[in-house]
Amino acid sequence: VSFFGTDELELQMDFDTARLNIKSLTTNNELNCVTDVSSQVSDQALSDYGRFLVEDLKEVLDFVVMAVAKNDARPLLNCINLSSDGDGFITLAGADGYRLTVGRLTGEDVINKKINLNLMPSFQTVINTLEKSDHVVFQVSEDGQTIRLVTPNGIHYIHNFAGNFPDFRIILGAKEGETVMLDVADTRLAIKQCKVFVADSANLLILDVDQRKAHVNFYGNSTERGTTQKTLDMVDTQNKQMTPVEGGMRSISGMDIRFVDETIKTTPFKSGVMSIVFEGKENSFNPIAGREDVVHCVSPLRLRPLNDRYSREVMIMPMTVGSIEKYIKD
Repeated sequence: VSFFGTDELELQMDFDTARLNIKSLTTNNELNCVTDVSSQVSDQALSDYGRFLVEDLKEVLDFVVMAVAKNDARPLLNCINLSSDGDGFITLAGADGYRLTVGRLTGEDVINKKINLNLMPSFQTVINTLEKSDHVVFQVSEDGQTIRLVTPNGIHYIHNFAGNFPDFRIILGAKEGETVMLDVADTRLAIKQCKVFVADSANLLILDVDQRKAHVNFYGNSTERGTTQKTLDMVDTQNKQMTPVEGGMRSISGMDIRFVDETIKTTPFKSGVMSIVFEGKENSFNPIAGREDVVHCVSPLRLRPLNDRYSREVMIMPMTVGSIEKYIKD
């Protein structure tokens, strides 16, 4: 409305089509209105789906919303996807075209019913008003398309945005390649040092994973600032240094350092050990002729906190690396 300045506006509401017409001296626009979701389910029965601890919901939501888009032209990416395969768990997911975040949790008396909802951001707003020790009862309509939250503060209807959220289960179900583990504190420091050198226009972080030497090289590079390299040792689940693997994998990947940095700063990656998953060789190509021992990974980088009770995971899409020969060193 502020676009119209001081122009006089004429507003006309069509309640049959739920459209608002805004007319000025120079323009004529129509807006689709979001109807009161409670009226949409007045004739449907809502049944209890499960009872969830607010602390669990907040832990997973704080991680998932990291990848939820902000004012994206694709409205589904502005939503939090809530789904279940009917296995007693619910999955929350967010995606912005560059990242995908996923977290799973369960509650009390969760029924075995499949649901798939695209929830508006007001879902997190409602959860954030509650105490961690509170419980929320999810109630779902017969068609599985509407959710009602019964909380200590009252009853809240959450609008479901119709449409098909990106099928992240295809990625989750893909055959995994090699998994390496790194100390979180060391990784945070390496990312911080590389970020100083990465050009603002490129935001490119190079990850060179070499099992033959049991280490991972982080490279930050820009024309103005030069190149920095930080080498980290691979570790096991007890955070003890791994031994080199003869004939092991050597994989190069290019990632947007902003997304990697933001991910490492979230709660589940603040201490301990995390795992990095690289897809198999079928999702890679040889960057240099005659170097069969090195592959360039073109699949999403998957970061997981180790021993995480919420099964949280973030996938970051790779960036194109124009020439990585200078990073290939014996």
